[in-house]
Amino acid sequence: MLVAIVVVVHEFGHYLAARLCGVIALEFSVGFGPTLVQRRDRRGTIWKFSLILLGGYVKFDNPSASPQRQGDQASDNGRGDGRSGLTESDGKRPVSGMYLLAGVPLRKRVVIVAAGPLASFLLAVVLFAGMFMLEGQVQSPPVVEHVKALPWEHTGLQPGDEILAINGEEVHEIWDIVTYGRNADLSELPIYTIVREGRTRRIEGPFPTPAIVAAVAPGSAASDAEIEIDDVILTVNDKDVLSFAQLQNAVEAAGDQSIQLEIWRQGRMLSKVLESRIQSFPDGEGGYVERRLIGVSMGLAFDPALRTPGPLEALDFGVRQTWSVAAGSLAAIGDSLFGQLGGCDVLHGPVGIARVSGEVAAQGIDRFLRLVAVLSVVIGLFNLFPIQPLDGGHLLFYAYEAATGKLPPPRVAAISTRIGIALIVFLLIFALYLDLTCDR
Repeated sequence: MLVAIVVVVHEFGHYLAARLCGVIALEFSVGFGPTLVQRRDRRGTIWKFSLILLGGYVKFDNPSASPQRQGDQASDNGRGDGRSGLTESDGKRPVSGMYLLAGVPLRKRVVIVAAGPLASFLLAVVLFAGMFMLEGQVQSPPVVEHVKALPWEHTGLQPGDEILAINGEEVHEIWDIVTYGRNADLSELPIYTIVREGRTRRIEGPFPTPAIVAAVAPGSAASDAEIEIDDVILTVNDKDVLSFAQLQNAVEAAGDQSIQLEIWRQGRMLSKVLESRIQSFPDGEGGYVERRLIGVSMGLAFDPALRTPGPLEALDFGVRQTWSVAAGSLAAIGDSLFGQLGGCDVLHGPVGIARVSGEVAAQGIDRFLRLVAVLSVVIGLFNLFPIQPLDGGHLLFYAYEAATGKLPPPRVAAISTRIGIALIVFLLIFALYLDLTCDR
């Protein structure tokens, strides 16, 4: 389902651009292989839902093709494993290559091909911006919305309190509280400086960053152990943990040994056993550092109040988030090629995507939509790689045509397409192998 959503948007970008350019779409297929359902609309386009949901394509009528109206595919797919039967400009039999809509002016062909990746990026921008508006942004300075239930008694903080400082450390935004929690002396009682009902007060409150779970990473050890959001981790291997920073240190100290957690969940005590997994993270100096993780994110002892951002602010956030995902993906691919990252850290195949999407969907629609946005960026980026039969391969040959005034030789187009398809098939097989063998 996840791949199908991204594929439909990507291919609809090609379809809509073609319609605007006056080009007829013969088929619009979600998936490959045997057709499960199909319907012809009043314009003559056949809309198909096929068995293998690893991509899709749009097949167009070629104005310069033979009377048999031989079509060609404007795009490959979301996953990059599509086939292309592209038509030669003089109407002869199809040549496997880049002769896409050769009877259409070059500028329109560029628009039609580029519209697929553009639609993928626009989907990500809209989803990131929409979620930002729906979820809201933490107010600055932070204001308490709700004090969470914790396994120990605590007093002090109340809804509506505006936090100015903790133990003398000024708080201007929520990250100041996170920084305090990482570096705090746990022997000191947390004394909050707050504004309540217009008056500044000093009160004792809960430690702001206990070992409380804010999110569980899909496919992680914590997910496999069925750890849930708002679980409070009290001990690691029978040693007390009072903060999330202590939890991180205890997981690192356990190494590759099994970890036993004592967890408080809404008044119940639970015991979980799991093993940490190694992941690589940028070290800020162009390299990577390996860390042991169980797959939980840090939460706060309270829920901060949120404000609703405006449309322009949300749109700016959506663009920046989309750019961040694209840049991070490119960096990870480059580092993987140069051996700084392993394939397990970068690549997911169909099995991995299905598993992750199922786990994320169980955590809520907001997390599922965020995954859709991330995957849409990756699909749009992947399709811009300059290899046939991806969109980037077509655009590369169009650049050649614009520079020389003629199409690349048919033999070059055919060979490059065969090589490209072989690379894509190898990548899919390798991704499937990683799905089955990686400990993630």
